[in-house]
Amino acid sequence: MYNHRRCGLCALGGQEGLSHLVPHMCMLDIQSAEWTSGVLHRTRTLVSGGDCCDFHLCKKGSKWDRERR
Repeated sequence: MYNHRRCGLCALGGQEGLSHLVPHMCMLDIQSAEWTSGVLHRTRTLVSGGDCCDFHLCKKGSKWDRERR
């Protein structure tokens, strides 16, 4: 499990006036994991107002994947 307290995408989106695009960039994390036979479990993100971005990446169908569903 990883927790990030600062987000480069959030900072760049705000700097460039494109904050509305950042949630879509976060969704690419989920797609990227699926494309590599993985699964990304995440409960909160900074861009959605969470206190951190948390995620756990594991192989789809693995013991860790089944435990998190």
